[in-house]
Amino acid sequence: MVRVTEVMLETKHIKKAFGGITVLKGINLEIKKGEVHTLLGANGAGKSTLIKIIDGIHTDFEGEIFINGERVRPKNPNDARLLGIGMVHQELSLIPTLSVAENVFIGRLPKLANGLVNFKKLYRDCANIFEEINITIKPNEMVKNLSIADRQMVEIAKMLSHQSEIILLDEPTSSLSDDGVERLFKTVEKLRENGKAIIFITHKFEEIFAISDRVTVLRDGQQIDTIDLNMETAPHSQLETKLVSLMTGTHEDEIGELYPKKAKEISDEVVFEVQDYTQEGKYDQISFQIKRGEIVGLVGLKGAGRTEVIRSIFGRDTKQSGRTFLNGEEITIKNPRDAIKKGIGLISEDRKEEGFVGCLGLKENINLTTIMDTVTFGLINKAKETKKMRDYIKKLNIRTTSEQALVRNLSGGNQQKVVISKWLAANCKVLLIDEPTRGIDVKAKSEIYQLIRDLADNGTAVLMITSELPELIGLSDRALVMHEGKIVNELVGDAINDENIMNSIFKHSA
Repeated sequence: MVRVTEVMLETKHIKKAFGGITVLKGINLEIKKGEVHTLLGANGAGKSTLIKIIDGIHTDFEGEIFINGERVRPKNPNDARLLGIGMVHQELSLIPTLSVAENVFIGRLPKLANGLVNFKKLYRDCANIFEEINITIKPNEMVKNLSIADRQMVEIAKMLSHQSEIILLDEPTSSLSDDGVERLFKTVEKLRENGKAIIFITHKFEEIFAISDRVTVLRDGQQIDTIDLNMETAPHSQLETKLVSLMTGTHEDEIGELYPKKAKEISDEVVFEVQDYTQEGKYDQISFQIKRGEIVGLVGLKGAGRTEVIRSIFGRDTKQSGRTFLNGEEITIKNPRDAIKKGIGLISEDRKEEGFVGCLGLKENINLTTIMDTVTFGLINKAKETKKMRDYIKKLNIRTTSEQALVRNLSGGNQQKVVISKWLAANCKVLLIDEPTRGIDVKAKSEIYQLIRDLADNGTAVLMITSELPELIGLSDRALVMHEGKIVNELVGDAINDENIMNSIFKHSA
């Protein structure tokens, strides 16, 4: 079909500042009917701020917004919905204690004549949306029982329930499995064919090339360039290098390798070991060792049991049986406090809920795991706290408008650096990492990869879960492949590749 090219959404000279710091510097954007237009840029480039302005979240800005040629100014998200704008946020905004269907139609629940909720209609309407985008979640399931990936799909269904014409997707795939991404993209393709105008934010280049018509690159709040991918004939590898160059301001010839060099030699010293970890319905007889300075990747499809294993190691979840050894001695971990005392840290996949305290600043968050180190005569030594914060801001290159900034106001990459900082401060012997770069731009990814490699090189035993195969392959010294709660293969060195990983998984599938 011939794609309609009329402009549905336009921004003119959009400027925005926070606390005297200008974060958008005159953005002129055109989104056409029936196109997927990707916003690309490093964390802090202004992508999320721009779409939050369009969605009516930020109302104090300069410039103009036009929908179908008519000037508008959304006063709030509800106003934006009335204008035909729908948004799926990077951070989840569901209410855990309500059902899936209640979240999808929150504020618009169908009622019976007596004023009570018509749950039969509610569940039916929710099921119809789910069927359209191939979601298999039960409408009456409680959100608190869902995985992060399933919660993300509920967010998408919630947005679609508004019948929006202009759709804003802020990293909707950040916690989805490959199958989930594929299903989402099929839905996006349907929306495009139906003439929707879609703004898509992602840090994954393979997603950009798979779904995007045009890409606009932002850097430090400025609009750098817009590229029509439908007109490009260069290989994706060359386009990726070009886009990274535009994002970072670095000449294409100067862009280095994304992943640091792996360890030349791994010590024979076993730092950490688990034996026969079992939890019925989740994982069965999980055993492995991690040597000093080694990065071990834990890979598998969604539902393989990876996250459940490391949460049990950390004492966050219970297990039925299994033994844990640190430096050759058996240890008992009943809760996260025990794990921390033993020198075991966990970087959770959900940094917003479990990684940091958003209403606190950098100082408080970086000192969370080592607060007693700053206590003198029963009082917190503010000078020690501040020094530690400044040391890690400098060491990890944490970008913040001020030392007093709340962590929830930082970009995703800088939030993750704060989470890493608190565990660096704890001098962990073992670090468990779940999805280390979810929702983080390519530049921040490279910095975090180097931090993880430096930790390993300095003797920390690292166990890492990632759903991105290039990340697993680029970082891991050894990979354990999980399928349906069991470790089905171990790969070392050059054997860690896409083919071996997928063969290991699918040869054990029914």
